[in-house]
Amino acid sequence: MGFYRENELYNGINVRSHGNVFIISLCFYLPSTALLPAFFYYLLPFLLFFIGAIESKDQKIAKYTIFLLSFSLIFSLASLFLFFGDINFRENFLPIQLSLLFSFFCALYLNERVAKFMIFFIMLEVVCGYIQYSLGVKSFFITSQGSGYESELLYYNRVFGLSNNSSSFAGNALIALVLFEFYFANKIKLPLKLLFYTMVLFALVVSFSRSGLVAFFAYFFFFALKALKNKNVLIGIIFFSSISLALALFYDFSAVFDQFTRGKGQVEISGRDVIWSNYIQVAFDNFFLGNFGFRNYLSFDLYGEMHAHNSYLMIFYIVGGVSWLILFLPLLALLLLRNEKLFVLMPLIIYSAAQYFLFWGASLADIAFFAVLLSHMSKPDD
Repeated sequence: MGFYRENELYNGINVRSHGNVFIISLCFYLPSTALLPAFFYYLLPFLLFFIGAIESKDQKIAKYTIFLLSFSLIFSLASLFLFFGDINFRENFLPIQLSLLFSFFCALYLNERVAKFMIFFIMLEVVCGYIQYSLGVKSFFITSQGSGYESELLYYNRVFGLSNNSSSFAGNALIALVLFEFYFANKIKLPLKLLFYTMVLFALVVSFSRSGLVAFFAYFFFFALKALKNKNVLIGIIFFSSISLALALFYDFSAVFDQFTRGKGQVEISGRDVIWSNYIQVAFDNFFLGNFGFRNYLSFDLYGEMHAHNSYLMIFYIVGGVSWLILFLPLLALLLLRNEKLFVLMPLIIYSAAQYFLFWGASLADIAFFAVLLSHMSKPDD
């Protein structure tokens, strides 16, 4: 029983040898870490072509791929008429509209075999995160180890894995979760699934990603609701809930609350209310043109230059309202038409509501998003 046919090739694209699969997977993963600059994603489509990753036969593109690609091209062209005046940009020398096309093209190469290696690489990163947490270091690569606090709070001891920061580490863990759920969840035995979920959860805890934890538990909450029609699952949920309730009566959760609030005694959102309000105001002040498609951060007195901590608001600020609608209307329509994919992508979608993660441009998150969104999906077995 499963949602996806194992022998289906993603969008008709056939990756040749196991060696090429390994190379492609490594090329996808490494620029998401501190081991290779993210700029490499701009070179990746050309590398994929030259290593012969695509067979010359049977290159059929799914109708939904053509549908989205057409809108993406229109979305890109919308930015080409905006080049006037002084343009400030940060980290992306191309408009986001064009950067997303690099992720779109790379996503055509992400199939089940590539995903298997990518999940393996990310699990190795989780193991590295465990070693870092055990040693009391944030990163193997970054010499500055953070604030220098000696504290029992996870916030001051969060680790980076192999990534540039803790948010990227948590994001990679969620990408692994999405790929696992899409390609393998119905093919793996329960003990291995529980081990995988535990590793993802551990990564989110030691990276102290509150938004990641919310995305993780929200996904499984909706998964439980969705699975209630299965009597065996319902019995398991009742049993698990009963045990959790019994433990809650005897366990002191004040330590957990202190961790989640960073010892401040109340839930706070790290200045996101101020950041969001400023970005909303600037975005609507420049509704039609945005920032001409170029990524740029606003400056705040207390925080310095900060991104919007919300992918959907950030890209609205970058491209303007018209281009934003051209991008999101077809994406939303496709997600609603294929609600199983909306469900699988939920961890990334929820995480991006409090982080700038999706719609970065050329990134692993966007590649994974498009790969799941555009791949073939079979009907569930009866």
